[in-house]
Amino acid sequence: MMCAVLVFAGAHAQTADEVIKKHLDATGGADKWPSVNTLVIEAVAVTQNGQEITSKISKIQNKIVRREINMGMGTMKMVVTPESGWFASPRNGGNFEPMPQGMLAELSLELDINPLSDYAAKGSKVEFVGKEQVDGKDAFKIKLTTSKGKERNYFIDAASYYLVKETFMSNRGGQRGGNSGGGTPPAGPTEVTVTFDNFQKTPEGFVFPFTISTSGMGAKQNLEKIEVNPAVDEASLMEGIKK
Repeated sequence: MMCAVLVFAGAHAQTADEVIKKHLDATGGADKWPSVNTLVIEAVAVTQNGQEITSKISKIQNKIVRREINMGMGTMKMVVTPESGWFASPRNGGNFEPMPQGMLAELSLELDINPLSDYAAKGSKVEFVGKEQVDGKDAFKIKLTTSKGKERNYFIDAASYYLVKETFMSNRGGQRGGNSGGGTPPAGPTEVTVTFDNFQKTPEGFVFPFTISTSGMGAKQNLEKIEVNPAVDEASLMEGIKK
């Protein structure tokens, strides 16, 4: 009986820091993630009607993010910096306009390539919420609150320590980086759920999910290319923007 009690207690002795450390080590190394300063991701999604949507995200850590989504009939572009944001779409003739504050506040977290890496030094706080089931498997739920008060919930698989799900509240009707999957987003604030699968290791030794599903979007994103620490010209990411 005493052994059973000890095992039960040990299973619940995990702290947020321990889970995060194991997650970072499992996906590349807690000591290596801070060295990732640039990231380029290319992905494709196919909607139910067969429409192919391609996207490209380029990031310079804590400096700038540029996202381009080609929907066949035109390209949606978004650029975010720590101070400002802009967006362009076929509806406005492809010209960049200032991003609404709500959208900017939500997308600003994407400036951080890995919010869990060195989170305390960034002014964020974490909380170990508990253990929940994700697709029939145990996952640790970690709540992260940024220095600006934005909250995200991370679900980390209890066996692999990979990030398998993420949830957050959106004021953009469930869209994340544009409604690139072809779904119809609901109106008003809503909880967005993002699930991750098909984990693969890059040549640099970092593990990323190559299949991403987002609620409110009509198709899964399949990553075709991930470049870690490529040469990225900051000026090129600001192309088309008139300050």
